[in-house]
Amino acid sequence: MRPLLCWLGGYTLLLWALRRTMWAGPARYLRSPLSRSLYVNMMGSPRQPAADARDNHQWYVCNTEQLSESLQPIFVQSYLDQGTQIFLNNSIEKSGWLFIQLYHSFVSSIFSLFMSRTSINGLLGRGSMFVFSPEQFQRLLKINPEWKSHRLLDLGAGDGEVTKVMSPHFEEIYATELSETMIWQLQKKKYRVLGVNEWQNTGFQYDVISCLNLLDRCDQPLTVLKDIRSVLEPTRGRVILALVLPFHPYVENVGGKWEKPSEVLEIKGHTWEEQVNSLPEVFSKAGFAIEAFTRLPYLCEGDMYNDYYVLDDAVFVLKPVSNVWTADLLTKVMAYFHAQEVMFTLSSLQMSIKSYLKNLLYQPRQLLSELQQLDQQQFQTAMKYLFNSKKEHLEMGNIILDWGKIRERIFQSPGVNRTLFLVTLDRCFLTLSALDCVDILSQVLCVSAVNYLQPDVVGSLPNLLPEDAFRNLSSLFKDLYDRTSASTQRALYGWMKQILQKRYNMSELNESTSWVSAESLWILGRYMVHLPFEEILKISLNEIRLFISYDNATKQLDMVYDITPELAQALLERINLSGFDMRNTSTIYRLGLLVCFYDDLEQMDAAVARALLHQMIKCNQLRGFQAKVHELKSQLLNIAMQNQTLNETLGSLSDAVVGLTSSQLESLSPEAVHNAVVTLNQVSGWAKSQVMILSSKYLSYEKVLSFYNVSQLGALVTGIGTRSLHSMNPRELAQIIQGTTSQYLSDLSPAQQQGILRKIAASGDFSSSVKDIQGAFFKEISLSGLWKQTGFNSSMLKEKELRSSQALYLYELLSKENHPVDLVSTGQLVKGVTCQLFESMDTDIFLDNFKFFEMNLHLLSPYQVNCLAWKFWKVSNASIPPFLLLALPSEYLGYITGPLCVPFLERLGKTRMDLLNPSHHKRDAVLQKVQECLNSSIADEYDVDLLGNLICHLPPAFLHGRMSLKAMAAALHQFKVCQQLSREQMTEIKYQLLRLYGSSNNWTAETTLDVGPFIALLSKEELNVLAEKFQDIILQIARTIGPVSSAEELLSAVFESVSNGTGSSRLSLSGADCLRTRAPSSNEIIKLGEANVFWSVQELKCMDPGTFDKNVELLGAVSGFNSSQLTALKEKAKQVWGLLPDWRSYRIISLGRIALALTEQEITELDLHSIDTVSVLSQQTEWTLTQARAILKGFLDDSGQTISTLKSFDLVGLGTILCALNSTEITSIRTAEFSAAVARIGLLFCSTPVLRQFKKMTESVFGAATSWNGSILQEIGTIAGGLDEDELKAFDKSLMPYFQPSAVRHIPPEIFQALSPEQIANLGPENAAMVTGLQQEHLDGAQLQSLGLALDGARHSSPGTQSTAGSPQQVQTPAPSVYILWRVAILLCGVVETALKVTALAIK
Repeated sequence: MRPLLCWLGGYTLLLWALRRTMWAGPARYLRSPLSRSLYVNMMGSPRQPAADARDNHQWYVCNTEQLSESLQPIFVQSYLDQGTQIFLNNSIEKSGWLFIQLYHSFVSSIFSLFMSRTSINGLLGRGSMFVFSPEQFQRLLKINPEWKSHRLLDLGAGDGEVTKVMSPHFEEIYATELSETMIWQLQKKKYRVLGVNEWQNTGFQYDVISCLNLLDRCDQPLTVLKDIRSVLEPTRGRVILALVLPFHPYVENVGGKWEKPSEVLEIKGHTWEEQVNSLPEVFSKAGFAIEAFTRLPYLCEGDMYNDYYVLDDAVFVLKPVSNVWTADLLTKVMAYFHAQEVMFTLSSLQMSIKSYLKNLLYQPRQLLSELQQLDQQQFQTAMKYLFNSKKEHLEMGNIILDWGKIRERIFQSPGVNRTLFLVTLDRCFLTLSALDCVDILSQVLCVSAVNYLQPDVVGSLPNLLPEDAFRNLSSLFKDLYDRTSASTQRALYGWMKQILQKRYNMSELNESTSWVSAESLWILGRYMVHLPFEEILKISLNEIRLFISYDNATKQLDMVYDITPELAQALLERINLSGFDMRNTSTIYRLGLLVCFYDDLEQMDAAVARALLHQMIKCNQLRGFQAKVHELKSQLLNIAMQNQTLNETLGSLSDAVVGLTSSQLESLSPEAVHNAVVTLNQVSGWAKSQVMILSSKYLSYEKVLSFYNVSQLGALVTGIGTRSLHSMNPRELAQIIQGTTSQYLSDLSPAQQQGILRKIAASGDFSSSVKDIQGAFFKEISLSGLWKQTGFNSSMLKEKELRSSQALYLYELLSKENHPVDLVSTGQLVKGVTCQLFESMDTDIFLDNFKFFEMNLHLLSPYQVNCLAWKFWKVSNASIPPFLLLALPSEYLGYITGPLCVPFLERLGKTRMDLLNPSHHKRDAVLQKVQECLNSSIADEYDVDLLGNLICHLPPAFLHGRMSLKAMAAALHQFKVCQQLSREQMTEIKYQLLRLYGSSNNWTAETTLDVGPFIALLSKEELNVLAEKFQDIILQIARTIGPVSSAEELLSAVFESVSNGTGSSRLSLSGADCLRTRAPSSNEIIKLGEANVFWSVQELKCMDPGTFDKNVELLGAVSGFNSSQLTALKEKAKQVWGLLPDWRSYRIISLGRIALALTEQEITELDLHSIDTVSVLSQQTEWTLTQARAILKGFLDDSGQTISTLKSFDLVGLGTILCALNSTEITSIRTAEFSAAVARIGLLFCSTPVLRQFKKMTESVFGAATSWNGSILQEIGTIAGGLDEDELKAFDKSLMPYFQPSAVRHIPPEIFQALSPEQIANLGPENAAMVTGLQQEHLDGAQLQSLGLALDGARHSSPGTQSTAGSPQQVQTPAPSVYILWRVAILLCGVVETALKVTALAIK
């Protein structure tokens, strides 16, 4: 360091002396450039830039006349802008920093001996580059400043200054850099730095990849381009590539040595324009086309010699391209084969492909056979390019095959996936390395929605595996645990056990020793729950100690969701005996879910109890035994509070606080809740009444409701009253919408959401807040509210959920300033696409956008899908996706034959059939076609894979005798997720189950779990046997069953099993009337769930008051209680809580269905001042008119309001109670408030007189009914059922599809008959399906015929008369891209010799 300081000091003194003694212009005597530069710096004279302003503008000039015709239209003219000028000014300033530049010069001269120039610059933090400004980047990429994408990769990012320009547009930013010092600079900027050999193998794709001035400095530039193509998102991905032109490639090595690259890019010409003209061919070899390009200066910070350095850059935007299998590709393939001396004719190749279509297209069984017949070399080639190749494209001569797309489509087919799975098990472990085969199995099983692991298949797994392969495969099976059946889990445990036992010295095993080691427990993971109880007790204590000592033991024990109390306590006992202190906090944290069954509570310290409670927050993930968990938490809660009050311990009780009764929570001080709120807001499982109490306590401490206070509440924000929210400052509410609390807004009640929106709207600052409202909350904005706002653009709607009425309005609004087609892919705006737009689309535009429509079918109405199908039929009936024929009239199903069957079934199996056409008549025709396509049987698991969701709709007669047992085993999981199976279907499923598993008396625990909800089909006697053997399993299944009406005998068996298990221990001693009467306990109520309906009235009356208070919300949620039982529970509430006027809001809310037993007089005694209380009551749909009137009166009286003073959030909160209003009351509602709430009111099913009054109010908002458009009809919902005859007749037929289906049902038959046949024909399939039998009775023949047409999805013109549609007979087999490309790609990829050999075999 001393020599450096001496040198600097001496040189500085010399220059200072020169300045003092030399005459003017001494610089001419300084010959060294360094000395001259230093002198100029010290004299402080003005510096001249490298070029004046006029020269600067020459940096951007391009002679477009010298560009090729294809490049001229895509050249983007750039200019010197503010961002560039700022960089230039900063560079000029830095070059004048004397001592810094002197230091840089000295260090560079020393370090250049062993470091590259780039690394030196990174070390010194100098030499920043400038390629483009933010504005230039946005203009080139054609994006706006708000545009966002997911993932950016910047190759050769240097110090990250250019990365910083692009980074605001991306959520994730990755960079690469060779220089260690530059990596250090990038890491300081918080960018994730990938290795130069890592970015190609991350397993994910990038939306934008920048490669700026890198290709002329890398050894293999073409390889880099191809690697970029392989990891770029294949459709919307873009590359930003900059090249210094003229192109002079060289590679810098350590020590500053320059070498020529090993790969040469064939860039021709001398001028900038000439070299640009040669680049399209260069890029095409890597799979790219130029989308746009510009000329920019490539700037670098200067030094003592120059203010900055500049080179000419060509900056390109590249898009990926792929040559799909086109009509002329056969000719190219033949030419390629001829060049390889494999001779055959084009016609023979075409015949071969036609044969392939017949035998392989959508024939996974045939595919399995062919794969099994491949020789070893061919099989290895197939597996390599299906699973191990990182390439997205395969090259054959100058042909590029989109291998990534082919592979993606292969893995989307359940049948092909099953084939790949089976052939891997059959051949892979004999041909490839075990590790490769495990990796292949992982890819197949993880990408598929279908689980191919069945007990019989597990038997095909290899029993001899290298240790690393066995560990990986075991890990895979642990990841798939929840997706496998209980029987398969047991079989996989047996397979793992067999291999693990082989590693144990079996000669040392005896009755008192176990094969289970610490390593075995780690490998088994979740499968340890299948260890027998006796085996656990034999595990060596040393092995137990070693296992618990593992760092990841907790992770393994955290996942044993289906462990039983017996096994858990056996493990706890062994852990205790192994020497661990079971009351040590460190030990408790290692126990995972075992803490849920901790049973040593004697003389426990309060701190230990709190540690256990903290760990028990995981216990809600257990598959069952929640009653035991609740009981343990209650006991620990009492211990944790020893010698302390609840106020003192509240923050340390974890989620056990959920078990506190309302009375206990009410006893808390506001200060205690305030201090514990950070813990409380993270707890899940709160009841609504508990949340209300805690929120009230917290806010009573804070006094003022502010954004900060609300954000502190987190999930507890739902307990804030609607009026309290409405009373907040609008700016504070706007902050809530924008802040982290916004994630809880969708959990607020509609009344609370409306309260927030109305306050912001009234503030006049609504327009600026609308853009910040995201997700489902946006749906609460009224249509009339949207009308008043301005400044909407497509980008702000991307993350918002929309009602159909909003989408229709916003689509029409934005179409005035945007091309309608450009809006299709914007968020949920697709809900607003009209049939007129479909019709107006150009054929190419429609086909280009169809993929988006197909992927978003769930957002479209059946009417829109019908229009989509007709449009496709019109423009290209030969290639219409077969599933769309379902949306057309029934006769079009006749065109689905032969090879069209499989794509028809496969796509329909992934779609809700009622979305395509909800008509029952049409459904019968579709199911008949399904049966035809299946050749009238479900032969095996391949057919089950193909059917998907369709299996839920198959008629009972088809299931009977047409489904093999093999197919039934595969179909059971699919049947279990069916939403609505008929009784007849259930009967056939029972028959199949008994064929498959035999008598239920012989079922194992695993079989019972696998049968799941279908045990409800068994007789009472059979259920009693199962309940006696597997009570916990039956309880677990019963909790997934719906109302008692759907499974009465099962719930009855559950009730008897639970109640008999406790017997006389529950006899009530509470009064003379209850002597020797069984009383429900908390444990039983929690266990029984819906089965609580079997308590007698007397038993409910005799319930312990504390039990009722603790479980009132569970009881209030039981849907099957009759009026007598509800009355008994209501009386119990009065006994426990005292007089009705004293009931707090949270008490009333906690009643649930019990509130239905309140009489009109009792309702008037309640305190109903809060709209939040009324909002919860209105959720019950079984109120009588007198009860509803009493609730309305109680609310108005207690809140001091009249109908005319009600605000929109009051109207929303009243909900179904509004149906009890009379005409005078309805007309008293203020128009502005009604307007804000009309969409919610339109969801109510009120009587016709009430709907007519609401219709009149609607006219005051939207004008006369005859002027309403589609968005208004969608907005008002059932209110349209109040239209009179003349109004209904006046609607244009084009508006008929925009009636809500619920509105159609509410139109009185005598009014509905006024519709013309043309109007009825245009109802659309969904609305036509809603027409009631009584409405149909009032229709004449012409109207009924029109109704039939609407149900069928017909148009006025018949298929034969549509001139542009072509003949129906022209429907063709879908293009064979998947299987032909798959086959050809495998045969032609990489190893030409092998490929030719296999192809020759195929051609024979």
